[in-house]
Amino acid sequence: MIAAPDPEKMFQLSRAELAVFHRDVHNLLVDLELLLGIAKSPEEISGTDGLEAMLEKGIQGRTLLQGLGKDSQRSFQALYTANQMVNVCDPAQPETFPAAQALASRFFGQHGGESQHTIHATGHCHVDTAWLWPFKETVRKCARSWVTALQLMERNPEFIFACSQAQQLEWVKSHYPGLYSRIQEFASRGQFVPVGGTWVEMP
Repeated sequence: MIAAPDPEKMFQLSRAELAVFHRDVHNLLVDLELLLGIAKSPEEISGTDGLEAMLEKGIQGRTLLQGLGKDSQRSFQALYTANQMVNVCDPAQPETFPAAQALASRFFGQHGGESQHTIHATGHCHVDTAWLWPFKETVRKCARSWVTALQLMERNPEFIFACSQAQQLEWVKSHYPGLYSRIQEFASRGQFVPVGGTWVEMP
């Protein structure tokens, strides 16, 4: 148990500081951190003193392109953009912030080419195996959820659904064999995809 507070213990406030949060400055720093994170390898990032040190190098006239090494063209573009932002932005002149922000927005607004990541949207419904209901309700919930998923697959042949808990498939197989047969049919089409490495998902 946590002990009750000591009513005799006293504190004295000797100093207080107030600060004004500048959203535009914060946004610029986040953009720079993202750009430099894209540009630098993990080894380079861990070997620096952080963003301030990197900015200081740029402000002192040293190139921010040192240590680029074998990075990709996109990494070079990120670092080049960060360098441009440092050149156009004067912390003492807020009117220079929009120009720096525009440079970052132009970089982040670029669409990825064929060499960039491809993102796939996959259907999934997380069903807690044991939550605030009995196991029997989990079995019924799995059946209801997966019937809905199969109906979506029938209407949308491109729809792919990921099922991540083998225990729930086992329950459906035992309690709803007809539904399980339909699941097998859609699994053979590549639409119902069992995934995951555990019998039941961790909480």
